[in-house]
Amino acid sequence: MAPENTLLIPDAGNPGVWSFLWEIQQPNSYIKPVGFGNMGFALPSAIAASLIDPERPVLALIGDGSLGMSLGEIETLARVGGNVCVIVFNDSSYGNIRQEQELHFNGRTTGVDFGRVDFGMAARAMGVHGEVVTRLAVLRERVAEAFAAGTPVVLDVPIDRDVNAWTFPSFAARKK
Repeated sequence: MAPENTLLIPDAGNPGVWSFLWEIQQPNSYIKPVGFGNMGFALPSAIAASLIDPERPVLALIGDGSLGMSLGEIETLARVGGNVCVIVFNDSSYGNIRQEQELHFNGRTTGVDFGRVDFGMAARAMGVHGEVVTRLAVLRERVAEAFAAGTPVVLDVPIDRDVNAWTFPSFAARKK
């Protein structure tokens, strides 16, 4: 899906957890915020990485809540360009915070849900190609196309908010 020299930059929360499944191909190919506390880290970091090394493809994994923290930087990406592919994990909530609340408060949550945002449309409004992608095969195609073109793209991927990254079978198998 992505070239071997891709720099992966996941954001805080569930995208950071899911990124542990990524097989690192080269040294210095993974930059992640520590402690899951830096929401909004991935997009500006991806832009900076692309400016530092314009030939290197950069893949940013970011949740919809985290993208809300740095959404204006899509306009920066439009202005400066770069070989940056942003994949938005869109569950219309602060997913990791939601899962923590459900775990510790008998399934009760507060302040973690919001309405559906079309980040593909938001990206287009700021000058970056963006679209909603609902199938894995299409996601793979769009990522490959973006890196081949060397231009920025925002791919909004609706996900099931009830899938808990920490209990996903691949992680459970690694604990044994």
